[in-house]
Amino acid sequence: METIAVNKTIAIQIGASNQGNRIVLFDNSLPSNIPSEGIISINGFLKNLKAYSKITSLASAPIPAIGLEDTDQERLIKIMDIEWNNPRIQVDLEISNDGSNYITLGSVSLINQAGYPFRNFSLLDFYTDGLAAELGSNGKIACSVKDVGYGKLASVDALTIYGSVTQEIVINDLLTNNEAIPTTKNLLAATNTLISNASNKAGLTIFNGSNEAVFIGYTATTNNTDYSIRLSSGKGYEFPVPVYSGNIYAYSVNASTIQITEFRSV
Repeated sequence: METIAVNKTIAIQIGASNQGNRIVLFDNSLPSNIPSEGIISINGFLKNLKAYSKITSLASAPIPAIGLEDTDQERLIKIMDIEWNNPRIQVDLEISNDGSNYITLGSVSLINQAGYPFRNFSLLDFYTDGLAAELGSNGKIACSVKDVGYGKLASVDALTIYGSVTQEIVINDLLTNNEAIPTTKNLLAATNTLISNASNKAGLTIFNGSNEAVFIGYTATTNNTDYSIRLSSGKGYEFPVPVYSGNIYAYSVNASTIQITEFRSV
C-alpha cells in the first residue's frame, strides 16, 4: 500500500455575486492529477477553518452592556442577544457524506458590530471538538448565506472563509506498479504446476471456486498429505510478499478449477 498526502488551502470570497447558491468549501474527491486506478480510500482532514467578515450594509449593533457584577451566564446572555437580536446576515455551516444531501451543523451571525471594523470566527468547532474533522470519500463541507429578514450580503460587505485541509489517498501499489494477470486453472486429479517460476512476481492471490479441496505446495510431490496450504471450497489465499519465485504446485483429489491473479512488475 502507498499513501499520498495532498495539502490544500481553502480561500473563498463570498459576496453579492456568488451567495445565491450553496458554496462548497472543500470537496473530498480524488484530485484530477491523480489516476483513479488502484485507489482504495480518500480521507480528508479539515485542520483549520475560519471566517473574516466586514459588514457595513446593516445598522450597527451596540456593544453589550456588561456590568462588573454580572455573572458569567448574564454576560453570555447579553452577548448572545447582541449577536442574534440585531440586524444580521446568517451563514449556515453544512456537511455532506455523499456530495448531494447536506446537514446543517450550526450557524454564525454576521453583524455590523459597533467599535469593530471587522470580525473573525473560528468555524472548525462546528465540525469537530478535536484537532481535525475527518471526511470520507466524496464528503463535502459547505456554507449557505441566509436572509433572516435583513437581506443578504451587499456589494459593500465582505466575507472570506479560509483554512487548510489534508487529503490522504491510499493506493494499492500492486495495481499501479504491476501488471495484473488473472487466469483460471483447470486442475487434473493429480499434482499440477499452478504457477511457473518467475523472478518478477510482485503478488499472488488464489481462490478455490470448485467443490473440491485444493492442496498448495512448493514441491512437485505436493499432494493431500504433503502440502503447505489447504484451500477448502470457496476459500482464498494471498501469498505473503516477497512472493516465492519458484514453481508453485496444486493437488486435487478430483478434477477442479481454481482462480489465480498474478501481479508481475513491469
